[in-house]
Formats: sequence, structure tokens, C-alpha cells
Amino acid sequence: MNAKAKGTKEAVQFHRKQIRLIEARNWVYALDDAFQVEFEDIASGTDFNMDSFSRVAKFNVIIEEAAEIESKLLPWFKARDFKCISIEDKVGVYSFETDTKDYTLQWRREVTEEERRITTANSRWDFDTGSAWEVVLRVGFTGDGCEWIDVPTGEYREIPAVEAKPAERVEITRKELQC
Repeated sequence: MNAKAKGTKEAVQFHRKQIRLIEARNWVYALDDAFQVEFEDIASGTDFNMDSFSRVAKFNVIIEEAAEIESKLLPWFKARDFKCISIEDKVGVYSFETDTKDYTLQWRREVTEEERRITTANSRWDFDTGSAWEVVLRVGFTGDGCEWIDVPTGEYREIPAVEAKPAERVEITRKELQC
């Protein structure tokens, strides 16, 4: 096989692999479409990051009762071959940020080396790509069913005295979801 034919064959293989990656990404978009239809009353939009396999999409919902997570949301993802790999309370740093409970879900299909290489080559960022597609279910709560309250940790922070203000001892708290 001459060099030109070999180069053409490699280019075709590369583009076939790229098409498979695009199809996988389209699958994520189709997943969002199905999610929006199923949960149109609680879904508040999806954010996408298609540069890696980690946190590819963030599905945002706002619910009243935390029980809906276990009864509706997680089973919906499980039926689509996702497993929950972590749960994290995300407390907003700024006043405009909403406190959420984030569920990271991983698709059980492993990413191939070709997909990883293509994604890395086409990414704007230089970071490690994951081993499987991950999405985040970001759950916010209305004030009616659940609320975030400050719970004391039992630790204190000492604030030294400054001019015209005495020293004080402040109890450290963390936000916890109460339903």
C-alpha cells in the first residue's frame, strides 16, 4: 500500500471514530430531550460540557419533596443504564446561588481509547477525560417541602479583638437539608 492510500485510510478511520463520538454526544442531547419531556413540570434547564466525559450534562430540577429523588428521578436514570457514584451538598457561596443536592451519575458503558483520544484532541481544555460518561442531577428545593438550615458542627472560630470591637467566639455551622 502506498503512502497516499495509507494516509487516506487513516483519515477515514479517524473520521469514523469522530462520527461515533458525535453519535454518543447526540445520545446525551437525546437523553436531555427525553428528560425535559418526562419532567417538564420540575426541569429548569440543562447545561452541557462536551469537552470531556466528566460532568457532560447538568440536569437542573426544582422539587418540593426530597422523596421525588428516590421515587422518580434516580429510577429514570437507572432505567437508562446510569448508576449514582456520588451525592454532594452544594452550598452557594454568593447570595444569587441556589443551594442544591448534586447527584453524579455515570453511564455504565466504558469509554473507548479512541473516544478518549478524539475528545482530548478536540477539547479546548487540557485535562484528564474520565472513563465513562457522567452527568449531574442538580436538585434545588422550593421553600415549601425542604429547606437548608445551619447546623452547628461543635467547632468554634476565635475572632481577635480589633480597635473598638472586643474579641468574640463564633460557632461554626454547616448547611444541611431538612425535609
